[in-house]
Amino acid sequence: MATATITKKKRRKYEDGEGRPYSELSPEAKERAREWWRECERNDFDVQAITEMLQNDLEYEYGIYAECSDISWDFGYCQGDGVDFKAHIDIDKMAAHGVPGCEYFSYAAQKLKALWEQMQIIEAMSFSEYSIDWTIRISEHGHATVEYRTYRDQDEGEDRLCTMLAQEMEKVLESIYKDACKRLEKIGYDDIEYRDSDEYIDEEIEANDYKFDEEGELV
Repeated sequence: MATATITKKKRRKYEDGEGRPYSELSPEAKERAREWWRECERNDFDVQAITEMLQNDLEYEYGIYAECSDISWDFGYCQGDGVDFKAHIDIDKMAAHGVPGCEYFSYAAQKLKALWEQMQIIEAMSFSEYSIDWTIRISEHGHATVEYRTYRDQDEGEDRLCTMLAQEMEKVLESIYKDACKRLEKIGYDDIEYRDSDEYIDEEIEANDYKFDEEGELV
């Protein structure tokens, strides 16, 4: 959670040198105190906290782990805002998750797992006794890549089937990426709006026991 930092503030004190708790301020003074808090938040905006929140939601809801350094976002209420990430994909982990209220993701994840299982069946039952080394990832801007490398000879028909399944998996992964980014964008905006709300600011100021003069200036 971002914490406001008091910097370069002129402190005005009462004669007793203590000031008033936030709860005793007039509505006008409270609003001035809130604006002080918002200014501190703008100066000390915790980018890492937002990124970690998005990282946690992506892993918890979608079963996709991405390093914080591989997650980028912009929530400036402008065209082009949104979330982008890249990650290596664990199909089994993804299929075990489900986003509440999102039937599409559950369907897409299960479809992805079914395609993955077909790949494994091909490997297990191949007459040419080859093995497959898989790399499944989502790169920047949602481009999904399912790459495989075979060991020993591969039947031409098996190769075509693997290529077809890999291409189908890429389509499903890209749709999951779009769905995840849309959800993360909403979460990001909701969090920023909540941090700017009077309710949140009132709770934070009172929790930190700041003192103010009668006009709402920090003392």
